[in-house]
Amino acid sequence: MKYLSTLLVCLILGTGNLSAARNTSAIRGIVVDKETRSPLFYATLAVRDSSNSVITATTAGSDGTFTLEGIPYGTYQLIATFIGYKEQSKKIELTSEQTDVGVIEMEEDVQTLETAVITARVPVIEQKIDKIVMNVAEAVSTEGSNALEVLRKAPGVTIDMDGNVKLNGQAVSIWIDGRPSYLSGLELEALLRSTDGTTIDKIELMAHPSARYDAEGSGGIINIKMKKNLLKGFSGSANGYYGGMKHKSYEQEAGGGLNMNLRTDKTNTMLNYSGRYDNIGVQLDTRTIIGNATSFEQISHSDFLISSQSHTVKLANDFFLNKKNTVGFIVTTMFRDQSQDNFGDDNLTITKLNGNLLSSMKSIIRTNSDYDNITTNVNYTGVFNEDKAQELTFNADYAYYDIMSGNFQDNSIVSGIGINEMFRQNSQQYINLVSGRLDYQQSFWKTGMLEAGLKWAMTQTNNDLFREDSLSGGWVPNTSMSNEFIYTEHIAAAYASVGRMLGNKWTLKLGLRGEYTYALGDWITTKKVTTKNYFNLFPTVFVGYNPSANWRLNLSYTSRIGRPSFSQLNPFRNYIDANSYVEGNPDLDSQLSRQMALSVTFKNHYNLALIYAHTRNLIMQDPYYDETGTKILLWENFGNQYMLGGSLSVSELPVTEWLYFTLSGVCVYMGNTSNPTNGQNEQYINNGVLSSVQGQLTFLLPKDWKIELMGVYQGKVPYGYFTVKPIFMMNGGVKKNFMNNKATLSINVNDIFGTFDSNLVYKSEDNVDYSIDQSINLQKIRLSLSIRFGQGKAARARKVGDLEEASRVDTSGGISTGTTGTLP
Repeated sequence: MKYLSTLLVCLILGTGNLSAARNTSAIRGIVVDKETRSPLFYATLAVRDSSNSVITATTAGSDGTFTLEGIPYGTYQLIATFIGYKEQSKKIELTSEQTDVGVIEMEEDVQTLETAVITARVPVIEQKIDKIVMNVAEAVSTEGSNALEVLRKAPGVTIDMDGNVKLNGQAVSIWIDGRPSYLSGLELEALLRSTDGTTIDKIELMAHPSARYDAEGSGGIINIKMKKNLLKGFSGSANGYYGGMKHKSYEQEAGGGLNMNLRTDKTNTMLNYSGRYDNIGVQLDTRTIIGNATSFEQISHSDFLISSQSHTVKLANDFFLNKKNTVGFIVTTMFRDQSQDNFGDDNLTITKLNGNLLSSMKSIIRTNSDYDNITTNVNYTGVFNEDKAQELTFNADYAYYDIMSGNFQDNSIVSGIGINEMFRQNSQQYINLVSGRLDYQQSFWKTGMLEAGLKWAMTQTNNDLFREDSLSGGWVPNTSMSNEFIYTEHIAAAYASVGRMLGNKWTLKLGLRGEYTYALGDWITTKKVTTKNYFNLFPTVFVGYNPSANWRLNLSYTSRIGRPSFSQLNPFRNYIDANSYVEGNPDLDSQLSRQMALSVTFKNHYNLALIYAHTRNLIMQDPYYDETGTKILLWENFGNQYMLGGSLSVSELPVTEWLYFTLSGVCVYMGNTSNPTNGQNEQYINNGVLSSVQGQLTFLLPKDWKIELMGVYQGKVPYGYFTVKPIFMMNGGVKKNFMNNKATLSINVNDIFGTFDSNLVYKSEDNVDYSIDQSINLQKIRLSLSIRFGQGKAARARKVGDLEEASRVDTSGGISTGTTGTLP
């Protein structure tokens, strides 16, 4: 903090004389809809001189704000245009270095909207001062896909088979339309799979969120923004798809969705439904060697077929009390059933001792889960002074989860020695989340913005696991392996943030967030109570410098916290295969991280970033073994992790008029050092280079045809005790628009060469080798059709529904991304 403070003082003092002896001015303002006061992002602003020549031009950002720089002193016309709105013209006289034109109100042009066809291209990737925006609305692969597949293609994002999402190798919170998704793990995966890709407009990658956002999520926040309507009235879209591929068995998927919107002068109503059915084959191979190859060796193979179906319904409504006050509600409910069963006859575990067969065991494994939840949000937004952008927002959230899971195993000895074992277990989890939040913002000194807020959240989860063993032909309760665990957590937070333009080229934004946490874990079965309470401060700094229209430099510093998810705290056993299981840990501490990044952007096509990140008390799985070779993956605070390196991206570079090229790459040196254990000073060190490359070719063909090819490669990665093996995958697709661009037919091939594997190895200093190889059948051919109907207009953009705590809800029982792929 001492070095950081010194840097800030130098930056602020150094900007004092930046504006001396200038003869150019900057124009700033905000563009809004005259009736709803909602910002009009991508509105065009142009400055014309007396001869009607354009001096400079720009487009408004997602919040409607704009800046035009480098304009010589004089008298001009400021022209604001946006499709479907009447042109606005304003005479301005520039005599100072900064001119704030305030709010520009644009009025809807109904006749133009009825016949308009949008043909402008939007950049694939945009670099903002505090986030990266990936515009995916027009991508070929978006058609017929789901949100999970779209998210896989975002720079720096990795997702494992358990639905765990990471950005730049660190856990993130997933938001949809500015509000948390409430989920993580397999439940998040189910939601993303059931969300139509055709409804997504853009993905915002906030590796360094400002103080306004909760500090939860070491890697930051990913916000998936859905498409909005353009006209008043009724509008919507419908889509359906079917896909499949023959592997060991024929695996298929089908689904669709219906989105309806009705907007009047006083209200905006949205009703969405999406459903999905799919099955995916997984081949799981594990190998354990204790001592050397001639000592103890255990090899296990399992074939699983994962089948799931999900249904999601969302109802949202905004009531416009008047031009300055809006109230609304959001209700979302989701139902998901999933099963994971063995198939085939080669689900065997072979155990050898000194090279001789000790036993051969056949396993029958069946798991199932039933997930039901409902989340509700009530919100209010008030605008008190438009000129000063005074806005007050209140959110009240409640969420309820009912999660049931079951596991059955029948392990029988085929040859050799051993004991036949049959057991079943069922777990029930009830989660309640309550949250209240108040946010305030106000502009000052023309180019400054002040933000402040308060928040309180309470979470309670009740977990009950009941296990039975088959003994003498009957089921007998196993009280030693049954568990009951209750966890309660309270978080109180306050934040303040201030940002301002310093001269024509500099931007500075400072923030500070404080969070107090009280947690109580009651492990009723063992009569053990764990209490934690702590207070943390999280400073954030953003510095931007724009020396010219082509160059942009951004420097950021943020600090974050990664609280353990509820499943990581839950001391229940979740089986991976016949000889491996994951177990939670009620004594887990939160992990704390800090990051710095310096990025340089040229012409919006090229971006170079230097990054540094350090995390302490890293939460990950620690492998243990017993004398039978059973693997226990226990969640623990591993130790420290740091990353130092850079990234380079080339965004939608036009090779020709019909071919565009996008490339992004990361190369980071990663270090992992464990904490000393059992009073010893010995540390486990696992260092190495993390690298990944992602490329995409887009072919624009006549008559509204488009073709895309996308490939992803990530190299070997050290992570905690494990090393993740390289991963490679290619996707491709073609789409055709027809019916005046209201319908789209597409064919996509996912994982063209069937190369997607998630493999890892572990090698300890005490001669224990452990490897997990997971082959996941993502390869499918999919045919999809989407149709848009009616007309509608963008709803008022408001900051509502911020229930971050629910992103920690997680019932995934398998291996986490922490051990199966954590690359940027």
